[in-house]
Amino acid sequence: MIKKNNKIILEFLDYLQSIRKYSKHTIRSYHYDLDQFNKFCFKYNSSLKFTEIDSSVIQYFLQNLSRKKLSSKTLAR
Repeated sequence: MIKKNNKIILEFLDYLQSIRKYSKHTIRSYHYDLDQFNKFCFKYNSSLKFTEIDSSVIQYFLQNLSRKKLSSKTLAR
């Protein structure tokens, strides 16, 4: 489902750029974060679509990020 989720990611990034007018740097950061989340979801369950994700998947992903000692700002984004 990586490709299916990629479409959703690109649509979201387009929204951030065209409607919300986010900077290129912010969009790049979101793109990186969402790509990492997409890869995580694929490893978690290869058939999982973003539209099927529940809070437990997100919590598990954030726990994994916390173990990497990322900044609180990065985790919040």
